Amino acid sequence: MRVYLDNNLLGPNAEEHEAETEAFHAIEAEWLAGRWRLEWMVSRRTANELEKTPDLARRGALRAAYDAATLLDDDHTVEGFSNVDLGALGSVTTPLVEDAPDKQIFAALRGMGLHVMDARHLTAAIHNRCEAFLTTDKKILKRRAKIAAQYHIDVMAPSNLRTRLSLERHGGT
Repeated sequence: MRVYLDNNLLGPNAEEHEAETEAFHAIEAEWLAGRWRLEWMVSRRTANELEKTPDLARRGALRAAYDAATLLDDDHTVEGFSNVDLGALGSVTTPLVEDAPDKQIFAALRGMGLHVMDARHLTAAIHNRCEAFLTTDKKILKRRAKIAAQYHIDVMAPSNLRTRLSLERHGGT
């Protein structure tokens, strides 16, 4: 199962959400023991956000957690190039990059009231066919039914994923 990790569950950030920390650590333990097939996914948007962390030690821990996850292949779109001719000095070409790989999905998620960065993370997860989007963000979680109805992704908290995986392992659905 491909599970996109929202930034609030990356490395030391997971410790800030006590109610879900135990469930998240239990999932990781079962995964490391080989009981559940999970692939933790992140995008370049994750890196964009973690680089803003002012505490260098914390940023290093976040970077280590980011590096341990699988980077999504397709998390942005190159829409063209800007070329500046500097005459005898040469020229400068810069790519024009959109931080969401699918404009329609991004617009729909923004229309649901998600913040820009949350919509970018979810767009990347949906576009790359992740089965789950794991978060503790209440603003995203309260829209999970609407997101699931429109896209093939389950938005859930760690405790929800733990319950789902336990049921699947024991023959439930």
